Amino acid sequence: MDIQREETGILYHCWRPSCDEKGFIGTIISNLLAPEKRGKDTFLPKPLTHPTEEIGEEFYQEVLKRYGMPLKYLSSRGMRKLVGQDVVSMPILGRYGLPIGHTTKRFNVTKFQKKAIHYLETNVPVLHYATPLNLSYTAVLVEDWLSAEKIRMMGIDAVALLGTTMNNAIVTDIRRAYSTVVLMLDPDAYGKAIQIRQKYALYFNKFIVSHSMLDPKDRNTKDLSNAILQCLLREKT
Repeated sequence: MDIQREETGILYHCWRPSCDEKGFIGTIISNLLAPEKRGKDTFLPKPLTHPTEEIGEEFYQEVLKRYGMPLKYLSSRGMRKLVGQDVVSMPILGRYGLPIGHTTKRFNVTKFQKKAIHYLETNVPVLHYATPLNLSYTAVLVEDWLSAEKIRMMGIDAVALLGTTMNNAIVTDIRRAYSTVVLMLDPDAYGKAIQIRQKYALYFNKFIVSHSMLDPKDRNTKDLSNAILQCLLREKT
């Protein structure tokens, strides 16, 4: 978290990819000291408490099938549906495969709703390691859980940043497992990917940026695997 003093108070900027919120520390303190007056968002980690259920075939066909991952695979990876909502819940796995929280994805998003919310159970960098305890030194870094799991399904290590933010804490965590990374953000974040590479490329043996007109989760598996392979081969030549 970055903190700086302003004329009207002390301003904070949360570095968590799931948050990226800004505000005044005094507001948070007043909420914590007066729980009965606390607003809906205190920007603190919180567990997912909403009841969930298994994903039905009808919901899968209407909403999830387009991502090209079988329902059985998604269920085996812990995806569940929030009861009474068009929202799915997915476990966030840490570097050693242990769950550190959940991320949600909302479909049919309205103007005032967030597409994704992350519910955390431990105070660690918010990353989803789709292939924990890996034996590889290379991983693809993507924005979201679905993209990471699709790449994992193809037998390639993947880490979901759960956003488009990278900082020293996140880089340090990833470096403990991988020395070569392919950064494959969504098309609208390509400029951000270039900035990240300029800032953190020297922290890795190889730092490759891949660009496409589609999100990784929306690409077919053959096209996606070929794109990753081409990135790695092009870097060797």
